[in-house]
Amino acid sequence: MIRKALLPLIGALLVATPLSAAPRFIGPWFIDSTLNRATGGASLTAGQNTTELGITFTCFDRHLSLGVWKPHGSLGLQLGLRTTATVQVDHFPPVGLVGIGTQRNLAEFDLKVGLVMRQMLSGRTATLAFDDNKGNSITETFPLDNTDYAFGPLAQNCPLQ
Repeated sequence: MIRKALLPLIGALLVATPLSAAPRFIGPWFIDSTLNRATGGASLTAGQNTTELGITFTCFDRHLSLGVWKPHGSLGLQLGLRTTATVQVDHFPPVGLVGIGTQRNLAEFDLKVGLVMRQMLSGRTATLAFDDNKGNSITETFPLDNTDYAFGPLAQNCPLQ
């Protein structure tokens, strides 16, 4: 009798738990969360992949960042070197981002990321133009279906500035 009464409560707790063992998908977005057992901090991520570029928004320790990577191959980035990207959501003016290469195929941006997220919450598509170190630009368009659901946990844990 007690066991039957506790099952719905346990189920509700598992559904409400913000950390998952594997990424989930909400429309075009993948959602992932991991727990750093050393610090006790959670990392929440929402992202999308295309054939040429991937984009992620990550909230860790109340800090929001945007990552851009090449799923197959390399962006030719060098650790710590400056790189740029531009994001344009629908009718909004383009937002220029300056970041650094954190791996050969990954760049991280942290300034103006809250602005980009706010625009994406009200947009239908986002176009990302990434400039590599050789002066080449890769441009991809991302659908923004279900963005409010994908960004919900991020916005709750990281203030959008």
